[in-house]
Amino acid sequence: MEHDLHCLSDHVPICTDLDIGPELPRSGQWTIKPGSEAEKSFISDILRDLVAVPVAAPATKEGIEALADAIATAFLDVWLAHSTESKPTKRSKSWWTDKCSETFGVYQLSRSSRICSNPALPCITSENPFESCWPWGRYFDRYERVHTLTESFEPFAPEARPGDRLLDRYADRLHFNKRDPTQDRRPYLDELIARARADPLTVLAATDGSVPQSNQYQATSAAIIYKGHRELKRTCYVSGRVTAPDAELNAISCAVRLAVKQANCQHIMVFTDSMGSAHRAVDPGMHSGQAFSLSVCRALQEWFEADDLRRITFIYVPSALRWDIHGEAHKYVTELKVRVGRRKTDNYPRFLGDIAAFMKYNPMAFGFNRDPSGVG
Repeated sequence: MEHDLHCLSDHVPICTDLDIGPELPRSGQWTIKPGSEAEKSFISDILRDLVAVPVAAPATKEGIEALADAIATAFLDVWLAHSTESKPTKRSKSWWTDKCSETFGVYQLSRSSRICSNPALPCITSENPFESCWPWGRYFDRYERVHTLTESFEPFAPEARPGDRLLDRYADRLHFNKRDPTQDRRPYLDELIARARADPLTVLAATDGSVPQSNQYQATSAAIIYKGHRELKRTCYVSGRVTAPDAELNAISCAVRLAVKQANCQHIMVFTDSMGSAHRAVDPGMHSGQAFSLSVCRALQEWFEADDLRRITFIYVPSALRWDIHGEAHKYVTELKVRVGRRKTDNYPRFLGDIAAFMKYNPMAFGFNRDPSGVG
């Protein structure tokens, strides 16, 4: 007990020396398996030996050191008698650190940098889901069921490099007309779309995603393209078992890719009730739905490069308004009901109905061109 070091405190420091030997640490570790007979014997023996340690009043430095040595010796003897040296495996190297785990995770993602040729359809792989999908590999739905994720990512996409990102190169051509809590949105939107319809160089796109309350049905996405009052294209399809923001992102991606193909267009106006998904649509970084964002970034970059006057505006529409073309997109997307298959015995009859529904709402996927007038 070092009385000279306690200063103004009423506590007296107790000091001891630890010998550091020249032996290097071994790769293995000495352990006792939890719940084993060795653990039971260890506990029993240590209690027996501790009870046998003589406890006298530690009034001196020497007395405290003797008591500490006796306790330490008891623990050491029993530990050496019951512990065994663990054998390291490829997943338990002594040099493996958190940095190694982080680097290995990036490497695994780089091996799975594949994107579906059609982002509107699910990307299914037959490989290990932990190698080809999201790092966590699984997710829970609202009923606490576990599902394997099948989404692929591009961690090193060229469109995501700083300086090459869409927002880095064309920030002045990307606009977000956000919600204003103090504004009566309906009159504002009415005036906005009236001006847009009068402009022959503006294409309007209404998008919406729907996630049914019942877990029996898949999420759906829809996009309708207009010029003036004339409908040009519409499509509605299943988005699988995804969240509402991802269904919205899917719809925005489809709308943009349809809009940039329209002739004589310098301004695209996308009406959506999810501005968060609109921002993600032009974010090429790693996030859920990255494939859709990359398809948007690639389509807009090519479209912008062809004409310096081209621009796009994302406009917020409250879903509850059921306003104009966005209300039409909402009605359209909620009409499509496709069940989630569970057992093989249930899938066959449902599969036929799902194919029929898919052909009805997305005939272009089967080589047919649906004309809004009903001809063709």
